[in-house]
Amino acid sequence: MTTTGPANEPKVEKQQSTSFPPPPKEKVEKDEETEDLFNEYDPQEPSLRLFEIAHLLDQSVEIVPQGERDLLVIEAKKLIVENNIIFYFKHFFSQNANYTEIEEQMKKNIEEKYAEFLTKIDTAEEAGSDQDILDIKIQRVKYCCQILENFDILDEFFQEILKLTSSNTVRIDLYFALSKYSISRKDLTQFNTYIEQLDKIVENDGDWDHRNRYNVYKTIFYLLSGNNFTAANPLLLNSIQTFSSTDIIPVDDAMLLAVYIGIIRCKRKELNEKIIESPEIIQSLLLPRFNLQSQFLNYFYSCQYSKFYSLLPQIYNQLLRSPYLSQSASLYLKEARLVSYKQYLSSFQLVKIDAFAASFGVSNQFIEQDVSNLISAGRLDAKIDLVQNVIKVVHSTNKMSQFVDVVNQADGIVSKINTLTQRAKAL
Repeated sequence: MTTTGPANEPKVEKQQSTSFPPPPKEKVEKDEETEDLFNEYDPQEPSLRLFEIAHLLDQSVEIVPQGERDLLVIEAKKLIVENNIIFYFKHFFSQNANYTEIEEQMKKNIEEKYAEFLTKIDTAEEAGSDQDILDIKIQRVKYCCQILENFDILDEFFQEILKLTSSNTVRIDLYFALSKYSISRKDLTQFNTYIEQLDKIVENDGDWDHRNRYNVYKTIFYLLSGNNFTAANPLLLNSIQTFSSTDIIPVDDAMLLAVYIGIIRCKRKELNEKIIESPEIIQSLLLPRFNLQSQFLNYFYSCQYSKFYSLLPQIYNQLLRSPYLSQSASLYLKEARLVSYKQYLSSFQLVKIDAFAASFGVSNQFIEQDVSNLISAGRLDAKIDLVQNVIKVVHSTNKMSQFVDVVNQADGIVSKINTLTQRAKAL
């Protein structure tokens, strides 16, 4: 039977699903005790934090206000000096002649550190300890990665290690360090090389932690290199429950990435099970700074499309702040509109254009144009009939079957709730 959405009261608004559950009042914000739970994680690699800061400072004042920018510069200087990261010193302060002494001191610190490594290697060689020699040289490569040393120097030290050991466990750990190095220096070519090497050895020779961390690195690679949300989504979701790669990205920021990507790539059931009901993600979304993203998820899942749509400009600005999502911010908004259209249309065979537009809080002309573009691109299974002023949904047998299954499951849940309610009253 054909179902037509009434013009003044879109049918989908009557079929709102259970919204993202609001947290108990006493847990709206993380208290000090809760915050301490997150301090058990390793701190983020300083070079990766500088990578994030550099990205933020490249944004406009509208995206990153001047007060925040001033604090970021102070933070950057502190990280650079404490960790001798000359690469970012030149990036931030190359025009400041007053900082020449600081740069010279960092160079001196690095030279002393290299001399210390050489002394330890000589001592180990005299003692005839091959394992000690290997361990010291591994430490030296990791140090080079931490300070973002010139690639030729780093690679020379790395090649020495490859000649000393065939251990894939050692190689995995070093490829992880080299991957952080490549991300920090924005060198996607080298990052791709290390990911390819990890592809070959992690599955067979890596332990559980290696595979978990590898998923995070590859997620970042997909986001930085090709806006591949589809490939990134399962990798990140598989890392959520046991996320420990905080040296790469803070846990709350990783959870936020999962929310963003999950909205546009998870099926509704998966979104509920792996995002909305995830204790790890719920904990992160309790942070006041993620109120916007929490509402964004809530409005999408509860089919409050006009409210969902009204947040898109703010979401766009937040995406620009992320070094992993900024380059695909416009694409993300397009994907967010697409999945919201698909979800809205899933319960119709045809719907009036003015009802569609009213549900999203936009004009008829905008909906006509946007839907038309998605249909032409083969992204939306629908047809526009301007004579009848309707959008006709093209449901494949499989899609209609899936919809019927969802409806039947919902009816079953309602039936169980009614039964439990009656039993409770009887008690």
